[in-house]
Amino acid sequence: MDRETMLKSLKAAISDVLETMFFQSVEILERNSVINSWCEDDLPLLGASLDFHGPCDGIFYLVSPVEVIAEFTANFLGIENGVSDAQKEDTLKEAVNMIAGHMFSLFDKEGAYRLEIPVLMERPALGYPGNAGGGTAYLLIRTDGSLLAAGLRVNP
Repeated sequence: MDRETMLKSLKAAISDVLETMFFQSVEILERNSVINSWCEDDLPLLGASLDFHGPCDGIFYLVSPVEVIAEFTANFLGIENGVSDAQKEDTLKEAVNMIAGHMFSLFDKEGAYRLEIPVLMERPALGYPGNAGGGTAYLLIRTDGSLLAAGLRVNP
């Protein structure tokens, strides 16, 4: 499986999931930079990642300002007045799960890949998730007035 096919499927999955499940318009902006380059150092961020295994192994992750995840959570759950930290964390992990699952459904018709359970990322890892290297593709995602970042690392 080549990384470009996975990346194309990832872009489609991000758009589909964020528009359908979280009611957000989506524009994907490709950048060659680490995630922290587009946000202030003190901006509270939340990130979740999901490892996958199969013909190639890798990781998919999504990082967002906490306030954006709060809005996504309210939209997803249909809540008008405040959401808890646990709800925000669960919503982000569910978004990662839905995006990764949809990405693999677009090209892995034989079910050759196995997805792990999404986990929250620790703050120090947000700037350089998974020791980001040459095999990591970064995407900036513009939604209704906000920016999120996604990454896909495919190990040879």
